Amino acid sequence: RDEYFADVPVAAEASMYFKYGQSARDDLKAQGPGYSTFEAILDGERTSTTRYDRWQGTEKWAGIKEGSNVRFYEEKGNKGRSVIVKVMDVRRIDHRGSDKEALDRWSKAEGWSSEFGAQSARKNGSGIQIRYIPLPGQAVLEGRAADLASVRKRSLDQIQSDADYLDGRNGGTSRKMPETQVERSSKDQRSAPVGLAAALMQGGMER
Repeated sequence: RDEYFADVPVAAEASMYFKYGQSARDDLKAQGPGYSTFEAILDGERTSTTRYDRWQGTEKWAGIKEGSNVRFYEEKGNKGRSVIVKVMDVRRIDHRGSDKEALDRWSKAEGWSSEFGAQSARKNGSGIQIRYIPLPGQAVLEGRAADLASVRKRSLDQIQSDADYLDGRNGGTSRKMPETQVERSSKDQRSAPVGLAAALMQGGMER
């Protein structure tokens, strides 16, 4: 079934093997200390990754365009199970000195606690936040984020809400995802049938 996804072009690949441990946001702590960033993606609880400027390879992530695909792997060295996500928003962030609301918004998308976000910002400085949603029809998603349409709508709504918040805080200087794209993506996901066959009928899984 996933043979199709082997040929889907991706702009980047990365491992998502980190365990949240005690640094998870409160509603994820019930999953246990072994709950990983990869598992959170499958469950629709993680729809964002932050790559800090001081980290090696961040320049590659800064060049990723909205609409591109990214493949995340479960194990170190890009091994094990994988999931392909579609990039919905890319923006620069710097949460050094950010207020609680800004950190809570980051936490909601990342799965990490707000306190962990503040600590990471103090240690690493500015970076790139990439927001994404899983491509439907992948076998790895079966039995996990079953209601992908809801996951996608929630993520799109959050992206727009965060952009509005940042615009208000920064005097309208935040780069915002175009409203027409948000509306179109949300509408498409609400009306899209679920599954690989349905996705193929709609024109090839949003390459």
